[in-house]
Amino acid sequence: MDRFFLSLNKVEDWIDNHLPYFYKNKKSLLEYHQMTLYGDRVDMKSVDILLKCYNSQYQSLNNLMNSDEIYYRKIEYLALMSLKDYRNSREYRLKILNLFNSGFLHQLLLGDIPLDILLSREHLYAITHDIFYTSIFSKDKSIFENIDQNKLSSILELSLLISIKRKDIDVIMELMCCLSILNIPISDYILEISVSILANSQVDNGFFIYDEDRPLLDKIEDFFPKVYHTTLVANILNKLIKNNMNYSELFLSKATEVKPDRALELLQNITVESIDLLYEKMKNDSEEYSYRIEKLKTYKEIIAVYILIHLFYENIKTVEKLLVIYERVGGEVKLFRNRLIELL
Repeated sequence: MDRFFLSLNKVEDWIDNHLPYFYKNKKSLLEYHQMTLYGDRVDMKSVDILLKCYNSQYQSLNNLMNSDEIYYRKIEYLALMSLKDYRNSREYRLKILNLFNSGFLHQLLLGDIPLDILLSREHLYAITHDIFYTSIFSKDKSIFENIDQNKLSSILELSLLISIKRKDIDVIMELMCCLSILNIPISDYILEISVSILANSQVDNGFFIYDEDRPLLDKIEDFFPKVYHTTLVANILNKLIKNNMNYSELFLSKATEVKPDRALELLQNITVESIDLLYEKMKNDSEEYSYRIEKLKTYKEIIAVYILIHLFYENIKTVEKLLVIYERVGGEVKLFRNRLIELL
């Protein structure tokens, strides 16, 4: 059996053994209660606690809907209400549909926003939270059934590739939860690398930690704030995998030691730091920047990411077009052309 799949079972024990630490902070406590809503059962006590938090802040649904609260938080509230007030569940779900249709993921699927925006970590979180709450914490994926599954799969795969390059275990974990909720198949290669990164980020007694935070491991008070969120998401993933036989089989079949091949080597030839710096510079160039692809052509590192991705999928014609643009803005095309020749 796969070591990572087995290790996920340790996560719930670690959370249960450290409950007092969750109660020390309002944010960690609320996230703990969010975690309990996934899987095949609903903890109504957690629903009540989360609704009480929203109600204390906004007093009414109208106040929340008319506030400047980020839209997926409004979807979360409606999802909680659909669980609490099941007689009016249809009404709440229609409101969720309206919010989803005007939200970030739907606009991305329609092609209204170029995919380059996914280089922003904030927007990757917008995708995962869109899916978490629109699916009523994994209980209802009907809204997603009328969406182009190929487009959705491509967006999630691209998001995973970007997060793999960053070794961003939190976002990788959330994206894999989304794949399980929606039962969307992805490339075996991407799944194997994701599993490998997550497995190598798990500490023996169950929790997950970023490499840069490992020096804090001596004291629970120091590392708990750094690890609790990703570990809660790991427990959500564990619940979802157990309830989804397709993904149970996928995870059980994955090795946790992945040898680098062509795609991984390509991904290593660009630094995320340069992407992030250029992306921030790009955003700050104009307050009214609308994420048009023309604006991105001057940033060769971003174009390079797309060349890497299309090389991985062996989209030869697209790579050739991108190489023309890349060379025009001063990019070094020799490496990419060598890889392209190997495919021809």
